[in-house]
Amino acid sequence: RGRATAELARGLSNQNARIGDDEKPAPDPFTELGDPRPAFADEAKRLSAAAKEYRKAKEGTSGAVSGLATLGLAGILYDQGKYAEAKTAYEEVKRSELAERDRDAKARAIEGIGLSLAALDQIEPPLRAFPQLETLDIPGMSALGQYHQARLHLKQNQRDKAKELLKKANDKLSKSDKKEEQGPMARPSGFLAAQVRELLTSLDPTAVPPPGIEGIT
Repeated sequence: RGRATAELARGLSNQNARIGDDEKPAPDPFTELGDPRPAFADEAKRLSAAAKEYRKAKEGTSGAVSGLATLGLAGILYDQGKYAEAKTAYEEVKRSELAERDRDAKARAIEGIGLSLAALDQIEPPLRAFPQLETLDIPGMSALGQYHQARLHLKQNQRDKAKELLKKANDKLSKSDKKEEQGPMARPSGFLAAQVRELLTSLDPTAVPPPGIEGIT
């Protein structure tokens, strides 16, 4: 288990590695801190190295460590354009012991399944997958599921359906920001909120009030 954990850590390190010259950059002149990340010549080598470590960790143990390694591998497979393999890996995570214990891992697996199906140019299956995010008690997840559904409806030129979902997502994110939800299950919603507002504004410029005047009549 210790060896698998180390392999999992190396997989994550490789996934976040630098691209370019193997020589480490000079330390920051103000903090004197250097960049400890490994470096790879190109994106393909970075992803390949990360996948190798994740596979070793996945196959070398069971339980939560194996589930985390499978989740990491699924993300790498998606980035490599291997969407069918990514979908299979995400489905494995969704069925895993990790997903039973960790709602965030389950949510990431569900989102990954939907994104993989969408990348395979399927519409109806991901439209069945993304609503599952709305059933999880995790701040922001319901809005994330609605955002993904809206994007798929737009691909089908179903603008009214997309607009309705984006309005719901925007309302939820606005209320969540006002409540300033905290705790271990809280998720940062700033990026998602910006994406939702941008897409909603593109459909209907009047649907989103300018920042700072929500609630003013």
